[in-house]
Amino acid sequence: MDIKPLSPVSSKKDGTHVSISEDDALQNVLVEYSAYSREQIAAIERRLKLKLDLRLFSCLIIMYILNYIDRNALPIAKLVGIESELGLSSTDYASCLSILYVGYLLMQIPSNLMLSRMRPSLYLPGAMIIWGCVSASTAATHNFAQLMGVRLVLGFFEAPFFAGAVFLCSSWYKASELSLRIAILFGGSMLSGSFGSLMALGITDTMAGVHGLSSWRWLFIIEGGMTIGFAILSMFILPNYPHNTRWLSKEEAVVAQVRLLDELGNEGDDSSFWQGMSLMLSDPKAWIMMTNHLLITITASFTNFFPTIMATLGFDTRITYALLSVPYLTGLCIVLLTCWYADRQRQRAYWIVGNLAVCMVGIAIVGGTLNIPARLIASILMVSGVTSASNINLAWIGTSIPSPKGKRAAAVAAVNMVGNLGNVIGSYLFPDNQAPRYPMALGVEGGGAILAIIGVLLYRLYLARQNQNSFAYVL
Repeated sequence: MDIKPLSPVSSKKDGTHVSISEDDALQNVLVEYSAYSREQIAAIERRLKLKLDLRLFSCLIIMYILNYIDRNALPIAKLVGIESELGLSSTDYASCLSILYVGYLLMQIPSNLMLSRMRPSLYLPGAMIIWGCVSASTAATHNFAQLMGVRLVLGFFEAPFFAGAVFLCSSWYKASELSLRIAILFGGSMLSGSFGSLMALGITDTMAGVHGLSSWRWLFIIEGGMTIGFAILSMFILPNYPHNTRWLSKEEAVVAQVRLLDELGNEGDDSSFWQGMSLMLSDPKAWIMMTNHLLITITASFTNFFPTIMATLGFDTRITYALLSVPYLTGLCIVLLTCWYADRQRQRAYWIVGNLAVCMVGIAIVGGTLNIPARLIASILMVSGVTSASNINLAWIGTSIPSPKGKRAAAVAAVNMVGNLGNVIGSYLFPDNQAPRYPMALGVEGGGAILAIIGVLLYRLYLARQNQNSFAYVL
């Protein structure tokens, strides 16, 4: 039997009520589901999640690692001479960092709303092929204007990925399964910081001067080529949605569709681009989450300058590259553990607040001492704290704004889009003349963390009051 997409179902969670008896396709799926015993459903669900983790999730992790490697190649290239070769000032370099997020912002919402109507198995890899080509073309730049243009286009085509990946995961996984997986996915950015720095060490050591090209040019060529290659492979790996993924068995397709009904409520597929956006903009929860994520991203803006910050420790370029991997790998373990507990307890707000407090401790240490071991420990606290907070906040979107699909897609994209304004702001917080303490940057980031803590606690209070009116939001 060909399983058709589910239509709207009865739900109180978004204030709507649509009778499932009107939809024959849904009735067919529910009839199939009702024929399974509880033990059969549990076994099918375990098999389904294993397939999803091996195909959907592992593919998204690798895609995200490459996404961040391409994005952060510029901070790595700064350590091996791109500024001097292209004649960039400190402000020029900051502008080249920030312009990427302008393209990123422009594409976020249109991309995710298109994704809700298209096949993710083609849309996300297609965007990946293009951004890989654009990233590789950075090697052909010779001045500030050319680099600005390439970075703008790179942001435009990198934009679909992360929000699209979160949206796709929320179409397959339950809320209780999502936070840890978003953390693992976001861990791809942390792994990229580790792998990217070690890869850069190998490339800059062996490729300098090959065919007359500087090592930073080879960095962009090789990393962009890797992205293009994996994008082509991912077209054959990624699934679409529960109703139209061919590598699921009939039983797995039925269970995949039905198991999210209770959490997603009215999950109709008929909302248009503008309907999804309109529904999202009229929901106060979306605006609160956008504000909170902006503040969290401002707090995390140091990640764009992490190679520069680590260089202030006084080691040569090789040791600096190696040291970059330490906070990312250590922080990744902390992030995964934190988000696993958040999922297990079905709690979001207090975990976000606690992790932001940890990040603030790291910020205070970096601003207060030049001691090398202390700064290394502080870097771990900063990376793990703010990354955990960001992960849990993103996972909160799917349970705060569960349906319909177009609205959820718009919310994921809008929160990610507004949050990335923090990267634009943060790009100008680390001028070279403020090294090594960077008082302006650390002051702004610490203030962002405090305001984010206040915003998250107020949002939790708002959801708790909503839950008194028969809603079931995760707090």
